[in-house]
Amino acid sequence: MIDVFSESKITLSEVAETLAIDIQTVSKWRRDGLRCVRVGRNWITTREHVNEYVNQLHLDKQTASSTERINEILKL
Repeated sequence: MIDVFSESKITLSEVAETLAIDIQTVSKWRRDGLRCVRVGRNWITTREHVNEYVNQLHLDKQTASSTERINEILKL
């Protein structure tokens, strides 16, 4: 659960601005599992949840990349 009074809370617009990415990307993250809650018309999350999600995305990409490399090696 996200504490809406927490100091580390951040809106999805602020996430996009801070990371210099498009708001549609952050909205996709929300639909794909970024933990956030709707307060009025805004979605909020915490900096910790964003860090966890981005790190998981990075690990997933590394795993996919490693799997592709392993498959290429095994074909040789």
